[in-house]
Amino acid sequence: MGHLIIVQLCVMNMLEKYSEIVRDRDIMRHFLLRGILIGGSMGVLYALAGFSDSLPRAFGVGMIGGALAGLTLAIRQRKRKDRK
Repeated sequence: MGHLIIVQLCVMNMLEKYSEIVRDRDIMRHFLLRGILIGGSMGVLYALAGFSDSLPRAFGVGMIGGALAGLTLAIRQRKRKDRK
């Protein structure tokens, strides 16, 4: 009987940690997606303003920069959450 309780507690602990990992992954995914979309649209605006000669290149560079910015914001939010 005692072993069953210990196993149940271990399983509950593992499920809590797994749900936290999944939640962090979902948050990171949202930050990356938002960064890619915002960066891509900023690249298009950059090209339409005449600063770039190629619209697809400006869109791609904006997407890369946006993804890096989203990743940075997700990491900063995770660190802030861990401090609390």
